Amino acid sequence: LRATSLQGLQSVPTQAAFDVIKPLLHDPVRAVRIAAANLLSGVPREHFTDVELQERDKALQEYKEAQLAMADHPEGHANLGNLATRMGELKPAINAYQTAISLDPAFIPAYHSLGQLYYSNRQYDQAINIFQQALDANPEEAEIHYSLSLLLVERKQAEKALIHLGKAAELRPSHAKIHYNYGLLLQKHQQFDKAESALLHAFKIAPDHELTIQALIAFYQQQGKPDRAKAFVQQLVKLRMGDR
Repeated sequence: LRATSLQGLQSVPTQAAFDVIKPLLHDPVRAVRIAAANLLSGVPREHFTDVELQERDKALQEYKEAQLAMADHPEGHANLGNLATRMGELKPAINAYQTAISLDPAFIPAYHSLGQLYYSNRQYDQAINIFQQALDANPEEAEIHYSLSLLLVERKQAEKALIHLGKAAELRPSHAKIHYNYGLLLQKHQQFDKAESALLHAFKIAPDHELTIQALIAFYQQQGKPDRAKAFVQQLVKLRMGDR
C-alpha cells in the first residue's frame, strides 16, 4: 500500500508532498525506500538534514542496484538515465540512455528522454540527430515526429517541421494538441484549406480547448469570414460566462 501510494504521488509536485515522502526513506520495505528516494532525487541536498541525506543516498544506491540487476534490458538503463537527469548529472544520464539504445535500438523511451535532455541543455543538433535516429528505428512513432517537429520550428526549419507534424497528425488522429499545432503551422505556410481542416479537427476532439477556439476565431477573421468567426466567439462566451 505504501509503495503504491508513492506511485500515485508521481503526479504531485515534489515540494507539496515532501514531508509525506521523507519518513519513508527509512521504511522497512526496500521497495518503499527506493520509491521514496526516487521521488526525492531531484530535491536539492540543502533541503535535507544530514541524516535524511544519508538515508536518501543509501536508498538511491539500492535503487541503482535494482536497475543494474536487469542490466541486459534497456528499461533499467533508461531508469538510471531518468534518475541522473533529475539529479542534474548530464554525462551519466547521456551514457545511460545511450546504453539503453545500444541494447535495443527500437526502445523509443530512451531516444525520447535523451532528445529532451539534449534540448533542455541547448544541444539542439544532438537532439535533432537522436530524434532522427529514433525515426530510423521506428518511423511510425507519432510522439517522436511531434517532438522533432516542435524542435525544427524553433530552429527555423519550418518546412521540415511541417512534414513531421503532418505525419504525427496522421498517426494520432485523436490527439487534439497535435492537430492544433499542425493547423497553426499550415496557416503560417498559407495552406489555408488544410489549416482550417486541422483546426476544426482539433476542435472536434477537444471542443473546450480555448486556444483552438481562439485560433479558429483569428483564422476566420483573417479569411474575411466574420460569421464563422462569430460562431466560435459564441462558443468561447459559453466557456467564459463570467468574463466581461
